Amino acid sequence: MTQRERLFAEIKRQKEAGERLPLVSLEDFFNGNDDFGSIGCNLDDPQAVPPVPAPYWPHPGPQGFYKTLRAIRERPNVQDVLVEISDADVGEGNWPFSECVYILTAAVLEEVEAWAGSIFPTEVSEGYGDAKLSLASDLLPGYQVYMLWWD
Repeated sequence: MTQRERLFAEIKRQKEAGERLPLVSLEDFFNGNDDFGSIGCNLDDPQAVPPVPAPYWPHPGPQGFYKTLRAIRERPNVQDVLVEISDADVGEGNWPFSECVYILTAAVLEEVEAWAGSIFPTEVSEGYGDAKLSLASDLLPGYQVYMLWWD
């Protein structure tokens, strides 16, 4: 079974369990992912010709997202970083699509905004969006959830 097939199986399992929108680990979402349309699709193609006019927010590619989000998860005051699956069209070669990522942390909003600056989220806010509400019971004391969202 390929990584893509495992990811789709996990999404299906969560949907059958009644989850509003599936949440997966960074590894589940990014290992094997080379689909620039899977996350941050509002960001600019760095190969665009002619060049995109300012303001310019270059798409770091899925592996650029992965690198930044792994670095965030490795911080001592971060419990986890999870990817919400917004759409999972099983078309040939498509990777599931995510428009938001959740960071479980004891940090304040301004810190999270600074950590995520290189992946240009449209918005960083406290809360869950459409994620499963049971996530709250899994938080460490003094931790909260921040959502990174791309339009």
